[in-house]
Amino acid sequence: MLQFGAFFLCLLIMRNIKVILLSFLILFGIVQLYALFIPSKVIISRATNIAVPKDKLLPLINNFNSWKSWNNALVLNKDFVIAADGQSVKAPYAQYQFLNKTDTSINYAITQNKSQYNSTINLLSVDSITTVQWQYQINYKWYPWEKFKAIFADNIYGTVLDSALISLKAFAEKK
Repeated sequence: MLQFGAFFLCLLIMRNIKVILLSFLILFGIVQLYALFIPSKVIISRATNIAVPKDKLLPLINNFNSWKSWNNALVLNKDFVIAADGQSVKAPYAQYQFLNKTDTSINYAITQNKSQYNSTINLLSVDSITTVQWQYQINYKWYPWEKFKAIFADNIYGTVLDSALISLKAFAEKK
């Protein structure tokens, strides 16, 4: 009789384990299906008008040594190490490197946790007013947890861009 009861108990446990495993598989499938509709490539963009000619604004942007004057990330964080030529920055969690510079745009790469983001700063000048448009391009992997980061990317990186543009505008117009 004891063997008969143990058999049914084992059968009941196995049935519950199957239901739990099947539930997890279905939940994973639903999450993965939902993640397919979230884009892998996210572009976060912010812009502001600065009452300074482009020629006076460009030196503040095209060298990381100049960023120490206005970018709060470099001002507040003492762990940033800027190369002598001002073309790269190393931090404990990220690395910044200029890729391409023209008189109207600056491209640089941010390498962080084995991921690389591209950033572009575009300058459009009319008379003595320059529009500065700054954008991050982030490519996420296909994993659901990576894709769900894309939902919050604008809230996270957008505030960083807003803060940097406000600081740049205040510094450039004061100068």
